[in-house]
Amino acid sequence: MARFLSVPGGREYLSRVPGVAASPLSDADLAEVMNWMLWRFDQEHVPADFQPYTAAEIGQLRTRPLRLEASQMRAALLKTADESTAH
Repeated sequence: MARFLSVPGGREYLSRVPGVAASPLSDADLAEVMNWMLWRFDQEHVPADFQPYTAAEIGQLRTRPLRLEASQMRAALLKTADESTAH
């Protein structure tokens, strides 16, 4: 999950995927969950300069949820991440 943070657009993607953007959680609670998940499940890929998600950021990003384009965006971001680690 944290690998998305290392590529342009990845941070935004994580907040705009349907399961996140449509969550019934408040922006503040969702920001806490996102930050917790990154540290709990993929700490090894969290960039050293990572700034935790804030309620304001989550609130702004989830107003533009991804729909059908989510899987294509995911594939493109992962390809970019793979290419950057291959060099």
